[in-house]
Amino acid sequence: MIGLPTADDVLTFWFGNAPLIDARSEWFTKSDAFDAEIRARFLPLWEALSTGDADTWMDTPLEAIARIVVLDQFSRNMFRGTARAFASDAAALHTAQIVVAAGW
Repeated sequence: MIGLPTADDVLTFWFGNAPLIDARSEWFTKSDAFDAEIRARFLPLWEALSTGDADTWMDTPLEAIARIVVLDQFSRNMFRGTARAFASDAAALHTAQIVVAAGW
């Protein structure tokens, strides 16, 4: 996935400087600008993760969290109001199940 954002890029964008457990207001408000920013920065990454190798970004717990954010949360923003917003739910769930089984 050369040229695509990294797991760190995803986590920094989504969580900012807050601890990983702190919620951000952007998560709970509809914002066309925020949705557009996610599309501009992360759409190619979502496409790669949702259609690509199931093992990509599964080497560390933080990579797995970033993968889940892209597949589950970014899709909600990028494709708000369409069925495509839920297109990668199964992949996100599968990733979460692997994380739980690994004890991460």
